[in-house]
Amino acid sequence: MSRLSRRQILAMSGLATLPLLEALSPRRALAQGTSDPRRLVLIHLPNGTVTRSNKLTWFSAPAGPLTAANAPIPFQPFTPNLGDVSILKFITQSARDRTLLRGAGGHGGAKPCFFTGQSVGTPNATGSTIPGDSFDVMYGKQTPQQRSLYLANSEQDSGDGVGYAYELSHKDGQRVVPVINPVALYNTYFRNLMASGPTVRTPDGKRNPAILTANEAAASRLHSKLGKSDRERVEAYTSSLSDLKTRLGSAPPPPASMCTNPGAPAVDMSRTSQSGLRGQSYFDRMKAFNAMIAAGFQCDLFRSVAISFGSEGNYTTYDGAYPATLNYNGATLSVQYDHSVSHQSPISSEAGAYGFDNVMTRDRVHLWLVFDLVDRLKAVTDPSGSKVLDNTIVMAGFCVDDGQHGSDGGTTKGSPIIVAGGRNFLSPGKSIDAATYDLNDLYFTFARHLNMGLTSFNPLPQSERPYGPMTGRTSGSTLIPL
Repeated sequence: MSRLSRRQILAMSGLATLPLLEALSPRRALAQGTSDPRRLVLIHLPNGTVTRSNKLTWFSAPAGPLTAANAPIPFQPFTPNLGDVSILKFITQSARDRTLLRGAGGHGGAKPCFFTGQSVGTPNATGSTIPGDSFDVMYGKQTPQQRSLYLANSEQDSGDGVGYAYELSHKDGQRVVPVINPVALYNTYFRNLMASGPTVRTPDGKRNPAILTANEAAASRLHSKLGKSDRERVEAYTSSLSDLKTRLGSAPPPPASMCTNPGAPAVDMSRTSQSGLRGQSYFDRMKAFNAMIAAGFQCDLFRSVAISFGSEGNYTTYDGAYPATLNYNGATLSVQYDHSVSHQSPISSEAGAYGFDNVMTRDRVHLWLVFDLVDRLKAVTDPSGSKVLDNTIVMAGFCVDDGQHGSDGGTTKGSPIIVAGGRNFLSPGKSIDAATYDLNDLYFTFARHLNMGLTSFNPLPQSERPYGPMTGRTSGSTLIPL
C-alpha cells in the first residue's frame, strides 16, 4: 500500500474545500444564528373602555392559555390571532395616576404619560413638564437608523385640566408632532424606493457545484493507491458525496429577501381636513399606515413606530364602515362619537345609540386594525426566513383607565394592555395576571428583549390610585414574564 501525503488526505476528506453548508443545518438553527432586526410598535387606543369588577370584559379569561372557549368579548371575532397575542390583566399606570391626582382630567392627564412613563409635573403649565424621551423614541435612537416614527389619526390637544398640548411621543423633552397624512409618510420613505421583486439566495449546491465534484475526483485518483479496506472507505465516502449532491440540488432555496415599494396610498390628507376623517376614510388611513409599517420593517428603513388611533376626547365616528361581524349583540357604530361611546352615554344630546354593547363593538373595531397590522407583519419575512412579526413587539392599550372613570357601579380593574408578536423571544398566546406590575415594568421588559441596556425605566411604586383598589405594588423596573 502506498503512503499518502498530508495534502492528499486533506484533498480526499474535503476538509480543505468543503464549506459549512446552509442546507445541512435545520432552518430554525439558521434563524437563531442570524441577527434579524428587532422592532417595536406602540399603539394608543383612545378614551378608555369597560374594565370594572362587575364587567371584566377584556380580563375575563383566566390566567393561562387564550383559547376560543375563553376569549374575552373584544377578542371573540379574532380567534385565529389568539396565539399571536397576550393580555396583561389589571396592570397599573402609576405615572398617569399621579398626574390625575394633581388635578388633571382623565383624558388630558392620561395621554402624556402613556408612552413616556412619566408624570406631568405641572398640568396647567404652558410647556412640557416631561423631560427626556418617550420609550419609542428611546429605542429609535439606539437603532442603526436612529429613527422613530409617530403616526396618528389626528393631533392631540390641550384641555381637560392640562394646559400644554401634549402628544404621546416625546423627544428631548418636547412633544413629537405625529404624521397624519399617509402620503407624507410614503413620500418620506418610499417614493424613491425602487420596486423590486424578491432576491432569492442561491442554494449551496447550485452556487458552486464544483466543490463536491472536486472531492469526488480527488477520491478517485487515490483509489488505486489504497488497500482493500481503505478503498471501501473511499467508495463509501464518494457515495455519500453523490447523495449529498442530490440533496443539495433538490433542496428548496433559502427564503427570499424582499424590499418592495408598497405603492402610494389612496388617502391624501393634503386635500382634506387634518383631523376630520370619518368612517371609511379613517379605516383607509390607518390601514395605509399598517401597510407602510410592514414594508418599512422588511426594508429595514426604521425599527420603532408609535401610533395613536385617535386623540383623547376625540369625536371620530366609524359610520358602520367595518365588517358587520364585529358588532356585539347587534350594536352598530354609526354616527356616535368615539368619546361618547367610551362613556356609554351621549354628551350634549349627541345622536346615536350608546351603552355597553356599543363599547364592545368599538373595542372590536380597534382590535380589527391592530390585527390587520399583525397579519401584515406575519406575511413578510426577515433574512433568516422568520416572519417579521416574530421579531417585532406590538403593544396596544388604553391610557385612560375606564371610559366611565370609575363610576357606574363597580370598581375599575385596570387599563387593558395587549402584547403581540415577538415569538422568537416572547411566548404569546396567554392571559397574564399583571396586578403587581406597572406599565413602566412592561417598557422595562421590552427594553431587555430589545437589548437596550437599561437598568431601569422610570420606576414608580404604586402610592396613589384615583380609581380602583391599590394592588400592593411596591417597586419598579421588574421584568414581566411575557
